[in-house]
Amino acid sequence: MCAFGTDGALLAVSTSVQASLPRIPDEWPEWFGFSSLNDEDLSRSVVNTRMVLHPDVRGTAFFGSFRFNVLLRCREIGFRHALHYCDPALAPRYESLGHRQWHKPFEIVPGLVRIPMMINLRDLREHDGALVSTHLPHQDATTCGTLL
Repeated sequence: MCAFGTDGALLAVSTSVQASLPRIPDEWPEWFGFSSLNDEDLSRSVVNTRMVLHPDVRGTAFFGSFRFNVLLRCREIGFRHALHYCDPALAPRYESLGHRQWHKPFEIVPGLVRIPMMINLRDLREHDGALVSTHLPHQDATTCGTLL
């Protein structure tokens, strides 16, 4: 998904991959604890692989709104769970949006620890006032591309 401002500037990009695809990275099953998911849950799980925000919207309410819209779209497609990993310092931010630590922390390169997080998309709703809208805060914000 992509979000554009009213002036047409690209504000955010998020990419996602279905967890059960045959050619996922070899590390994902261990990193995300796929063995803890039954076959149906695995096939209905998506890994949010990347989110990049324009510097002008970092640290604003835009992040929560954009993240909510990405997750809402995943649910509309039929996914049950969304997984991703983050720096331990960012875990509280994601927890404030409804994510929970899902599996044990792991190291991606020497010294960079990451925490796998999951959110149950069936329970997606406004969470503690952090997700206040199902719409992006820019009037002409749109999505592009697909999640699969």
